[in-house]
Amino acid sequence: MKTQKQPLATPLMSTIAAISIFYGVIIIMFTAVQWIIIDFLGPFLVGPLLLCLWSGFLILLPGSIIYFIFQFNKNIKKACLPLLINVFTILILVFVPFTAIWLNIEFRLNKNAYDEVIKMVENGELQPNSIGLTRLPPEYRRISRGGDIVVDKQDHVTSVFFYTYRGVLDNFSGYMYRSDNSFPPPDFMGGDWVQVERKQPKWFFCASK
Repeated sequence: MKTQKQPLATPLMSTIAAISIFYGVIIIMFTAVQWIIIDFLGPFLVGPLLLCLWSGFLILLPGSIIYFIFQFNKNIKKACLPLLINVFTILILVFVPFTAIWLNIEFRLNKNAYDEVIKMVENGELQPNSIGLTRLPPEYRRISRGGDIVVDKQDHVTSVFFYTYRGVLDNFSGYMYRSDNSFPPPDFMGGDWVQVERKQPKWFFCASK
């Protein structure tokens, strides 16, 4: 008596769905904490790592579409599962503002330390060098990438910039304190700002090209 062969659709669906969940979780977690990872590994290592993750996902997504096309007549619910997982992952990555969430958390956690540094700048305890950079004391270096801040005093306005990101060549972002509560000028610090957002009175988030 011949044994009836079991269809391969269900095991294949389970495999694709499991891989989709794995990649989805990894990419979402990576995106959510990418600033921490960049701090530890640096942009040169994070770039290739992110490319590998997305390459795997971009192979998986067409695979789930092909599986859906060939299997939806047999069992539409099971055929949809891998594709729905991948689409749900994309929607999370597109619509959940992970970077903004992380920056807001970081700002709130560091606000007291920011204020303490501002007092030291205004009291003259921290003096900038010839290009405006000021090395923070060891206990405060965690609140600005690289451990430096930019201090500018002109026209009776004190500006202090804390880095949240420092590009290899030019682009950077961070929080700026302005003692007169005015928006930073477009070319201030050579920033060529693409984003300036008021966070609190006297505090702005700034991002350059």
